[in-house]
Amino acid sequence: MITTSTEKNKSQNRKNRIDNMEEVLRGEMSAVEAYEQVIEKIDETPEVIHLRELLINHREAVSYWKRQVRTEHATPDNFSGTWGVFVETFVGVAKLLGSTATLKALKEGEEHGLNQYENLLEDESVSLVNKNYIRNVLIPNQKRHISTIEAMVKIQ
Repeated sequence: MITTSTEKNKSQNRKNRIDNMEEVLRGEMSAVEAYEQVIEKIDETPEVIHLRELLINHREAVSYWKRQVRTEHATPDNFSGTWGVFVETFVGVAKLLGSTATLKALKEGEEHGLNQYENLLEDESVSLVNKNYIRNVLIPNQKRHISTIEAMVKIQ
């Protein structure tokens, strides 16, 4: 069977699309893990309400990206990979340093996620449906998360 360059391009485009979705999925799973760790540490504080809202948004994003990977007839990752290990270590150290450091660590993760989503808007392999969801839901969530965390840092 001879494959044409169009078939190769479609195959590569699909691979890129799946790779992008799996990358953001791992990032969102890392965010869930980070928020769960922080919430466990500060469960008795007023800030925990805000952090739980952010955690819910990240869990929703995990569900969304898992569904999207499945639409490509692929199996979504169930672990956050090396990024998750890094986040776990980073948040763990920040927790030892106190609430402000912990919140700043979360903010850095949110900024990384925002940059990742903004870059996906420029990627030709990302579907229009996913770009719309990124533009209308995920980027506004990331920006709101960053603002929320910044406000929490100010009152520390």
